[in-house]
Amino acid sequence: MDNARYWSHCQSGKRWFWCVKEITYDTDSGEAVLLGSGYCDTKEDCQLAVQQYEPFGFGMLTAATARQELRKRRAERNRQRTTANTTTDKIEYVYSDSGNRRIVKKTKTRVYAASWEMENHPYDWEHYAPTTFVLDRKKLEQGEGVWSRSQGSHYYISEEARRADQYHYCHPALQALGLPHDATADAIKKAYKRLAKNAHPDRGGSDDQFRELHRQYEMALAVV
Repeated sequence: MDNARYWSHCQSGKRWFWCVKEITYDTDSGEAVLLGSGYCDTKEDCQLAVQQYEPFGFGMLTAATARQELRKRRAERNRQRTTANTTTDKIEYVYSDSGNRRIVKKTKTRVYAASWEMENHPYDWEHYAPTTFVLDRKKLEQGEGVWSRSQGSHYYISEEARRADQYHYCHPALQALGLPHDATADAIKKAYKRLAKNAHPDRGGSDDQFRELHRQYEMALAVV
């Protein structure tokens, strides 16, 4: 038999997604062609739905196949939404010292940016659903730098805002230690030892206060 049919299903929210693929073995690549896909309310309904593609019987693939197909479907839906707005909307970015990131979506309070540089990705970004990180829209539009913990960098709404802020911005971790933006690693260590004496539980502080101080200390060392 030159061709074989397989099906897969996975949970998507409160529903189940299924897909059927046919693999052609008479080619070098063993290309898989999507024959059909859809949603059902239960896992059992998925089994009934795929029977229309079962003229000779076929096997079952893992849920990873269905999840991959579901991501493609969502990416295509996002691409269609984006394409509908390309005539009026320009491509926007947020800017940082570690690299610019393309804005994927905006809401009233948030800006969602791609976690990697889309223009350097081997796939066309419109056909690929990127992972994102979230920034405060109000602060961005006010020209402030917004810290992203997942990216380890501050982001700005424009390159001009980034350049203007880099000369006077002081990281919150440095502020917590009472240090200026140009503090050195030695200054951070000295400030930590001084503050730790009062924050330590044996000296009248609390466990939470001491742990928070240590967290700010490690963060400050990471940004200098």
